[in-house]
Amino acid sequence: MNVVKLIEESPLGAFQIRVFGLCALVALIDGFDSQLLGPAARSIAQSLDLRVADFGSIFSASQVGFFIGALVFGPAADRWGRRRLLIATTSVFAIFTLFTALAHSFGSLLLYRFIVGLALGGASPSFIGLAAEYLPLQRRTQFVTILWAAVPLGGMLGSAASTALIQTAGWQASFYIGGIVPLLVALLLIFFLPESISFLVTQGASPARVRAIVEKLTRAAIKHEDRFIVDTPEAQGASLKELFARGRAVPTLYLWALCFMAWMALIVVSFWTPTLIQNVGFSASAAAATLLFNNIGAVVGTVLIGSLMHRFGHFRVLILSFFASAWAVGALGVFTAVFSHVAISSTLAGFFLSASCAGLIAIAAGSYPVSIRSTGIGWAIGVGRIGSIVGPLLAGHLLSLDWSVRDIYLALSVPCLCAAVLVILLRHSASSRARSGRDAFSVG
Repeated sequence: MNVVKLIEESPLGAFQIRVFGLCALVALIDGFDSQLLGPAARSIAQSLDLRVADFGSIFSASQVGFFIGALVFGPAADRWGRRRLLIATTSVFAIFTLFTALAHSFGSLLLYRFIVGLALGGASPSFIGLAAEYLPLQRRTQFVTILWAAVPLGGMLGSAASTALIQTAGWQASFYIGGIVPLLVALLLIFFLPESISFLVTQGASPARVRAIVEKLTRAAIKHEDRFIVDTPEAQGASLKELFARGRAVPTLYLWALCFMAWMALIVVSFWTPTLIQNVGFSASAAAATLLFNNIGAVVGTVLIGSLMHRFGHFRVLILSFFASAWAVGALGVFTAVFSHVAISSTLAGFFLSASCAGLIAIAAGSYPVSIRSTGIGWAIGVGRIGSIVGPLLAGHLLSLDWSVRDIYLALSVPCLCAAVLVILLRHSASSRARSGRDAFSVG
């Protein structure tokens, strides 16, 4: 019995929904935890006698940790088990979020947030890969993008909670919540989250353990003499070179370039827009409202993109989304005379940029064989994180060169246009692979 085909062809049932729900819960607290530091930075600086400028290094340490975590723990999840890695990384970012509340110096704060970023980055490939594996093929894109929407939704909740709790209970309170809740979620994972069934089969787990999962999937008794197999020839283990084997080199590089440009534009818009909007004369409260509109657009776009890709085609929708992103980002710099125009542009930029990023995650989750899926997802996210580090630095450099707000946003629209062209090339590569009958990058 081929367990991969069994899952892909099975109807969506309670067992798959349970797996998806647990993975979505991790995604939610991932986003929640990642947004706690920003609103609390000024209060922490006062408490620890630090400069607010010192938090640039702390934010960067978290981003670097996320980047390393995605690259290292993606392949590790394919080798050692996604359930095991997800429980471990969730526990680690919970513990070090609690430690953040106890930080007493710049060095300790820097170390704790680096480790939190490392664990958050490591969790992402595991919760995406595990959820994708247990989803029917026809519903995978829709549900993976909904799963990814839990991250910005959690970020909104984390930012709001941190802002509210600073006024009533001190900055430490949000980090206590951000640590205790993930520990409780880790307990849920221990008791209710199954391991990747393909991993169990390839690692030679007992037939009884595999049979128990299959019976929950099919809701029918399985004969004891049935043998379980997977259909991927690379099932002996994952490594970076497998992302470039069997003709996957070109589409993998296209995907990485797309992730770099998409996350660069996404993070620049979310990180720099409040400052740039104030530079053209709007108040701090208007800048905060602009960021809120951007986040709302991000959540809605991420939720909807999966259904649109499923209905109209993965690549067709993604091409249009990147072209729309270029227009919306450019509009942010051009239509700055009236706040309502800025708010609309910010909402649309959040919608299309986040939708594009979620679409890329869905393509990564659906394109690689199950044996290297977490590796593929981890490297795609990791390369995207490089863009999220480079983008804000580049925008800050352009601002120091006295570039106008208009010109900065117009320059940022160029990577979005390039990404649309790259999706066209990726579609051509995927079509060629589909015609040749090869296994990866045949979505859409």
